Amino acid sequence: MFNNRGSVSRRLEIVLLACVLLAGGAIRLSNLTKEYLWADEAESSINAFTILQRGYPTDSYLGLPIYENTLTQRWPEHSEYEFRDSSYSKKGVAVYHGWLPLYLIAGSLAAFGIGPQEGPGALPAASRDRRTFAARLPSVIFGVALLLALYAVGRVFYGRDAGWAAMVMACLSPAAIVASRQARYYAATVFLALLCGLASWWLVRRARWREAVVGGVLFVLLFHTHVLTFTALSIVLAGACFANLKASLRQAPKLATFGAIVAAGTVPWLLWTGMLENAAAVPKVLPLLELQDVVSLPLSKWPYTLLVLAGVALIAMRRRLPKAFAARLERPLEAVQGPYWFGFAWLTTIFVCFLFLTPAASFFQGRMFTILGAPGSLLAAMLFAVVGRALSPRHSTPIAAAIALVFVLAAGSRPPAPERDEGFTAVLDHIAEAGYGPETKLYAMPSHHLPLTFYSGLPFQSVAPVRKCFLDGFPGRVVIVDKLTVQVGANDPAAPAKVLAAAEAAGVELSASEAGRLSGDLASYDFRRAVQSRVGAVWPPPADPPAFALGLLERQREENRRDFEAARKFAASVPITRGFQVQTANDIGCIFFYRFVDPHSRCGPNLNYAERLKNARATVIGGGWVLYDSPAKERNCET
Repeated sequence: MFNNRGSVSRRLEIVLLACVLLAGGAIRLSNLTKEYLWADEAESSINAFTILQRGYPTDSYLGLPIYENTLTQRWPEHSEYEFRDSSYSKKGVAVYHGWLPLYLIAGSLAAFGIGPQEGPGALPAASRDRRTFAARLPSVIFGVALLLALYAVGRVFYGRDAGWAAMVMACLSPAAIVASRQARYYAATVFLALLCGLASWWLVRRARWREAVVGGVLFVLLFHTHVLTFTALSIVLAGACFANLKASLRQAPKLATFGAIVAAGTVPWLLWTGMLENAAAVPKVLPLLELQDVVSLPLSKWPYTLLVLAGVALIAMRRRLPKAFAARLERPLEAVQGPYWFGFAWLTTIFVCFLFLTPAASFFQGRMFTILGAPGSLLAAMLFAVVGRALSPRHSTPIAAAIALVFVLAAGSRPPAPERDEGFTAVLDHIAEAGYGPETKLYAMPSHHLPLTFYSGLPFQSVAPVRKCFLDGFPGRVVIVDKLTVQVGANDPAAPAKVLAAAEAAGVELSASEAGRLSGDLASYDFRRAVQSRVGAVWPPPADPPAFALGLLERQREENRRDFEAARKFAASVPITRGFQVQTANDIGCIFFYRFVDPHSRCGPNLNYAERLKNARATVIGGGWVLYDSPAKERNCET
C-alpha cells in the first residue's frame, strides 16, 4: 500500500482510490431494481412528479391529495376526506421533507424519459425496473460521492490515515449501503452534512472569504435536504464560535457574510411555504419518550457507541496513561484532540436534536443512525488512525484502513439481500388487466397506495383519511388493496421449493407453477377462513390443503406466530405505537396513522371501510395481497 511519508507514488494512491470508489459503486448498484420502491421512496418519487408538473412539490397528483403521514389535521369542509396530510402546508406545498433530493429525483426521472401522468392510465410492466432505477440513481451517486468526501474530510481533520479509514469503513458499512440505495434524502443528507461539518471546522479555525461563501451555500443546501441536521450543525457552529470568541470577533465580517447567505437561502422559503406554522402543528416525539427510548438507541449499535466512548476516554485521560502507552500515544492523541472533540459535539448535538425535535411519526432508530453517519464515521476513523500511528507512524495509513475493515466486518450486521415481492408483481398485473374505469374508487391501506400509484399509473388513494359515511354512500364501485401480514419467504416452511420437496417425498407430481400457487394458498389459508364472515365471497375459497402439505401449513402457522410476536414487540418499543393493544399485525399500521385521533374508534370492527366489505369479493393475489372489490352501494351520507 502506501505510508504517510509518501514513499509510494501518488499515482498508486489515485488508483487505489478509484478501486474503492468503483467497488462502492458496484455494491450500491447491484440488484438495484430487484426490490420495488417501498412506501417512502414512492412518496418521494410522486413528489418529484409534481415538480415536473408545476415546478415545485405540491400536495396532489393524478387529481388526488397525497397522503403520506400520521393523520392529525381535521378537514371539516371536505366531503370525502376527514383529514389533511401534515406533510403539506395550507398553501398546498410540501414542507415535511427537504426539496433538494426531490428535485434530483425529478431530474433523474426526466433524464430517463419518465414524466408525470396528466391523467390515469395503466403503465406497461416493462417500465417498472426503469422507474425504480431512475428514482434511486441520485442516491447511488451521493453514496459514491460520500466515500470520496470522507477521504478528503478525514485528511483535513486528522490526516491521510483517517481519510482512508473513513472511506474503507463507509464503503462496506451496511447502514451506508442501505442509505445509498433508496430514493430518499438519506444519502444526500450524510454527504452534505459531512461538507457542512468541514465548513464549520474551517470557519472556526481559519475563516477566509472562500470558506464563508462556500460554507453558506452548503448550509443552504443542507437546509433544503434535512432541516434537523441543519439545525444541529448550526448549533455546533454557534457553540464553536462562542468557545473561540476572540477569533470569532476577528472574523466577524466573514461570519456575517456566511449568516447572510444562509438567511437569504432559507428565510424567504420559510415564509413563502408556511413551513413554520405547519411544523408547530406536527406532534413531536418528546412527550411520548421514555427512558428506554433514549438508552436503546445507543445500545442497539453498541460496537459503535463503545468505539466513540473509547476515544473520549483516551483523550480525556491521555496524561494519566501508563508510561508504556503514553510514549506512543501522546503525540497522536494530542493531534486528534481538537477535531475529535468537535466531532463528538457534532454527534451528541444531533442525538439531542433527534430526541427533542423529531416528529413522532419519524422517530425510528434507522433514521437517527443515518444522520449520525457523517460524524460517527469521522470519529471512528480518527481513532483507528491514532492506533495506527501508535503502532507504526510510518505505516499508519494501511494499519488504520485494515482496522476499519476488520471493525465493519466484525460488527456483524449486513445489508438485507434484496428480494422481489412477486405478490406485488401479481397485484400490478391484475390491476392492469382489470381495466378499472374512472367511475371506480381505488383505495389501499395507508402507505401501500403510494407504490401502487407509482407503478400502476392509476390514482390509488389511502383509505385511512376517508370519511366512513363517504365510503358507505358512494354510489359506485370501490376497490381496496391490502397487503397480508403473512408473507412467505424463500426460507419459510411453505416456500415453493419446500412444497415441491414435500410433494416429491409423498410421491405427488407437482409442477413449479402449481407449487407456487399452493405456497400462496398455504400462506393465506388462515386469512381466507377468517375473512369469510366479513365479506361477500372469498377467492380462492379456503379449501383444505392436500395431505402432504398439512405439516407445512402447521409449521408456517408457527412461523407466522413468531413473526407476529416480533411485530408486537416492535410496536411496544416505538413511541408512536406504544401503549395500545395489538391483537393483529394490521393493528400496528392502524395505530400509527390514527395515533392522535383515537385509534380505538377507528380500528378492528370500527374501520371506515368495514361496511363496504360486507358485499365485497376478497381476491387473494400472489399469496400475500388481497383485493376487496365492492360493487355500487347507495346510501345517504350525512356529514
